[in-house]
Amino acid sequence: MEPRIVTKPAFEAVGMRYYGKNEKGEISELWEIFMKETAALGMDESTFEECYGLMGPMDKEGNFEYIACVPAKHFEKIPENMVKKEIPQSRYLVFTHTGSLETLHDTFDFIYNKYLPNSEYEVKWNAYHFEFYDERFNDFKEDSELDIFVPVK
Repeated sequence: MEPRIVTKPAFEAVGMRYYGKNEKGEISELWEIFMKETAALGMDESTFEECYGLMGPMDKEGNFEYIACVPAKHFEKIPENMVKKEIPQSRYLVFTHTGSLETLHDTFDFIYNKYLPNSEYEVKWNAYHFEFYDERFNDFKEDSELDIFVPVK
């Protein structure tokens, strides 16, 4: 799996936040709650041409911030149970995951434990890394694709 290199312009996103280790599938649950909340605001999945799973830096205990979100343009005001994040323009390595949720961990393992330690790239660990979902995403079915953006210097 060879990544491509892109420079992504700055963007703003609004979503729901989780902090922890995702030991019990809390991130999947967060997405379900987030989609129900946006539906209650009159938006359904067809409203969003793209979604993001923002991942903040991991602490020494293995906890990290994760925000299930969509572009901020969909919101006139931010609901009380949501947060807004501004992601600056950055250069990224972009890896594509194809297939199931069960194999997503394998893709992350490859990226962070096999590819990056042996690459020439210096990762920005203090910046948001993120999953990018667009029309290629098909609910983690066999043909489903999503991109993983890793910020690099």
